[in-house]
This record gives sequence, C-alpha cells and structure tokens, in this order.
Amino acid sequence: MFLNKFFKALVLLFNIIWVLPVILIIKLLQLIMNLRICGIRTDRIGHFVLDSAENKARVKKDPNQTQLFFFIGPLSNKSWAKIVKRNLNVFQILKPVYKTMQKLRIERSFIEDSSATGSRDIYGYYNKFDIKFNFNKEETNFAEKWLSGKNIPLNKKFVCFLVRDQAYLNINPIHKSNHSLWSNHNYRNSSIENYLSSMEWLTERGYYVFRMGSISEKRLKTKNKNIIDYSFDENKNSLMDIWLMSKCSFCISTGSGLDSVCTVYGVPIFFLNLVPFYHIQTFSNSFYYPKSLKWKTTNENLSLDELMYIDTKHIYKRDRIDLKIEDVNEKIIFESIKEFYHYLNESDFSFSKNQKLFWGKVTNHKTYKNFHGWKHPKSNMSDLWLNSQPKYFFSKKISKEKLAILDSI
Repeated sequence: MFLNKFFKALVLLFNIIWVLPVILIIKLLQLIMNLRICGIRTDRIGHFVLDSAENKARVKKDPNQTQLFFFIGPLSNKSWAKIVKRNLNVFQILKPVYKTMQKLRIERSFIEDSSATGSRDIYGYYNKFDIKFNFNKEETNFAEKWLSGKNIPLNKKFVCFLVRDQAYLNINPIHKSNHSLWSNHNYRNSSIENYLSSMEWLTERGYYVFRMGSISEKRLKTKNKNIIDYSFDENKNSLMDIWLMSKCSFCISTGSGLDSVCTVYGVPIFFLNLVPFYHIQTFSNSFYYPKSLKWKTTNENLSLDELMYIDTKHIYKRDRIDLKIEDVNEKIIFESIKEFYHYLNESDFSFSKNQKLFWGKVTNHKTYKNFHGWKHPKSNMSDLWLNSQPKYFFSKKISKEKLAILDSI
C-alpha cells in the first residue's frame, strides 16, 4: 500500500515538472494563434462516436483554426479510436496535462469539453458537413473476409438489432466498478425474446439479421441461419461492431450507445422501447415507438405536455413521483417494425394528421430547446403509437401540483 502511494506521488511530481511549462506554452500559443484544444470522452461508445463526429464537423466549420484533441478516458472501442485518429489531430500527450490539472485543481478553461451540446446535434452539423469516418482498405478487407466466413454474400442486405439488457452494465468492467451509479439505468432494458418474431419476418423479406451487443444475458433461441447472434459470436470484435452498424440497411434499437454509429453514418434507426420520451433523437434519421409512461395512482398514460417535462432524473426517481414504465409488448413490437419497414420501402407511405399535430406541439413546447434544436426532416413518430394515445393526449396540460413535484426532483 505504501509503495503504491509513493509511486503515484512520484508520478504526479514528475508530471508537475513537465506539465506546468506545457500549460504556459499552450496559453501563450492561444494568445498568438487560433488554437483550440479538446478532450474527447471515450468511456461510453455513444459519447465517443457522437462527440468525435461533432468535433469533425467543427474542424470543417472552421478550417483556419488549429484544433488538437486527446482521448480522456478508457477506450470503449479501440477500432473507433484508430479511425478517429486518422481524421482528427489526436495528441495523447495532452491527456497527462489534463489529468494533472485535474489532480491539482488547476482551472482548465483552455481545454474544451468533449461536446458543446451534450452529445446532441442541435445545430444540424451532421447534416451540413460530411462527418462520416471512412474505413481504410485494410479494415474493409477484414470486414468482407469476416462476412464471407459467415457465408454472407457481400451484396446482401442486413439489419441490426440492438436490444439492451442488464448484462452490459452488470458485467462491463467500466460500469461494474461503480454498480450503484449505473444500476438505475435498468429502465432502458428490454427482453430480446419479444423481438424474435420480427427478426424472422425480416429474413423472409431477404434480410440477414444481426443481434448486436458486446455483452448480453441470453442467447437467441432460433434455428434460422439468417439470424446471427453476433453478441455471442466468438469472432466478434471492435471493428465489426462499428462496420456492421455503419453498413446495415436500418437498425432497431432500444436506445444504446452503439446506435450512435448509425446516427453518424445516416443509417435509419427505429428507436423502439425507448425511454425517456424527452430524449428522442430529433437530429437523426429516426423513427420512434417509446415505452409507456403512466401515473401509478390512476394508471393513466401521460399526456404529451406531461411527457415533455419528464427527464432522465425523473425516470431515476419515478417511485417518488407516482410514475411507472410499461414495455412495448411482442405483438406491438412486431406490428410497429412492419410499419417502419413499409415506411422505408414504400414510396406512397403517408402519415396520419396526428404526425404534423404532434411535431407542431413538440417543437413549440417551452421545454423543447432545453434539449433539442435543429430537427431532421426524417425524424418521425410511429403512427401506431400516436393513434393509440388517449383522447386527452394532445389537449391535457400538466397540473401545477405535478409540475411542482417534478421541479423538486
């Protein structure tokens, strides 16, 4: 124990000796040139991907600015890190500067946060700039060989399912070390069994289906050779995580970090069983059928106005605010995925009048700009969901009493 503390103190002392002059040099450089330094969050794949894309857009937005980056934490995906390094000026020597400043509590205003927008594209940068990260020849050859090894033709269409369960947070070492912090994320989980009939249906339409996920609780119970349980595949790897999500025809996701790859590469995403509703990705090519939120006492669905006030902190403490969550059942999952399929593949597909009414009320709501900005023209709600809402859904306002309870959280 003593030797360990002594070694850490020695490392800190060594870093202080060289870091302080580096800080001075950086501050002087920022006085004479347009220099931006940013640390990119890397511990969660969702933030890693979206923040990398945001910063690539900022480089393109201001080509005359010198922009330097470093990775802050442990790498959630090493292949993505390699890809990002080819596209951004990443200098890991800046990481010990950042970490030493943290330990010494030195003001770090000259180092910008990973994202200026909470990892959300509120300014429409993804639409204005080319923020895709290209694969090199070696990566492409590896991916094609991997698919060939599964006897999947390279020109064959495939779909990715990303259904989150508790295994990821229970087993992943990054989160396991602080279980009490992450355990309240279980509201995002869903049962993979409820998606199997939809997977079978999609294979009948010529698709291969990949069940994604680095760690999962249960294997898929199917004999369908066109359904690949990638989550339990012994040959899964960090590159194929990215490659499959970036190349699929579309993705069905319950809302998990890896679907951010689809966002960056413009792949349509159906967010099914997502919660909280307030977190819908209005800035991406996306489709939504959220979980149901109900008041426990009355068993009534929340109205649209009430939903617009429910944030993550309220979901965490739902027992204190008389709130409960209900998953979308297997039958509705199947019907909504069919709806999404027809939406993507039928040129004469049209939405009901409720779609326009919904977005008109949402984008003009007083809370909208707290978390949203630019809206992607292909961000839509499932009509099945909209048309299943109670009659008061668009008209009922949140009561002063409920609003006061929410504000107290």
